[in-house]
Amino acid sequence: MSLEIVSSADGTAIAIERTGHGKPLLVIHGAASSRQRWFLSAPALGQGRELILMDRRGRGDSSDGTAYRIEQEYDDLAAVVAHVGKPLDILAHSYGALITIGTAPRLQQVDKIILYEPPLRFVSADPGDLPGQIDACVARGDLEGGLRLFLRQVGVTEAEVEKLRALPNWPQRLTIVPTIPREMRVASALTFPADHLGKIRHRILLQLGSDSPPSFGTAIEMLSKTLPNARVEILAGQKHQAMDTNPTLFVKSVRTFLGDGA
Repeated sequence: MSLEIVSSADGTAIAIERTGHGKPLLVIHGAASSRQRWFLSAPALGQGRELILMDRRGRGDSSDGTAYRIEQEYDDLAAVVAHVGKPLDILAHSYGALITIGTAPRLQQVDKIILYEPPLRFVSADPGDLPGQIDACVARGDLEGGLRLFLRQVGVTEAEVEKLRALPNWPQRLTIVPTIPREMRVASALTFPADHLGKIRHRILLQLGSDSPPSFGTAIEMLSKTLPNARVEILAGQKHQAMDTNPTLFVKSVRTFLGDGA
C-alpha cells in the first residue's frame, strides 16, 4: 500500500491510497465519508486490480481550498486520473458520482464507470433549513447530531445509524461533518445540460437501492434516458449504503459489470 499526494489545479493536495496490481479501479466516496468508507468492500473490490482510494478535498489526508465550488472537485478528479497515467475504471458513490458526471467528458483514459445513486436534486431545488441545521450543530460542537440529520435525509433509519455508529470509520466521519452543508447546497441545485451528458460515451452502470428514497430513483431514471451507454441495476433490499449493509451484493454488482467475475 502506498499513499500519494496529487496536486490539483488550485494547489489543493489530494490524497490517494494505492494497493494491488492490475487494471486500476479508482474509487470515489460521497459527502459524509472519506476513503475509509470502503474498508468493508475494498479487499474484494481489489482482487486482480490496482485499487486506488481517493480522499476528496476537505477530508482524510487531502487538504481543502478556500471558497468551495464543485468545479474544483472536477479538477481534482481530472488531476488524479492524469496522475495514474493509464486506462482505468471508476466507481463513485453519491456526491462522488456527481463529481464523476461533471468530469467525465474530460476523462479520455477512463473505460467503464459505476455511479451509485448520484444525488441530483436529492432534496428540493431549495434545500430549506437542513444545511443550516447541520451548520448550527457544527457551531455548537455537536458533530454527531449533524451527521445524524444528514443520514436521515438520505433514508437511513435510527437503527441503521446505530449500526453505522459501531463501524470503525464513524469517528472520522464525524470530522467531515463541517463539509456536508456546502455539498448539500450544491447537490440541491446542480443540473447537467443534455449536451454535457451526451458527451459521456463511457459504458456506465447506474446502481440504485430498491429501498432508497424515491428521489434517487428519479435521478437514476433521468440519467438512464440521457447518458448514451448507461444501464440500471437495482440492488435488492438496499438503500444508499450497500457497501456497508450488504458488501457481498454490492461487490458482486461492481465486479460483474467490470468483467472481473462475481
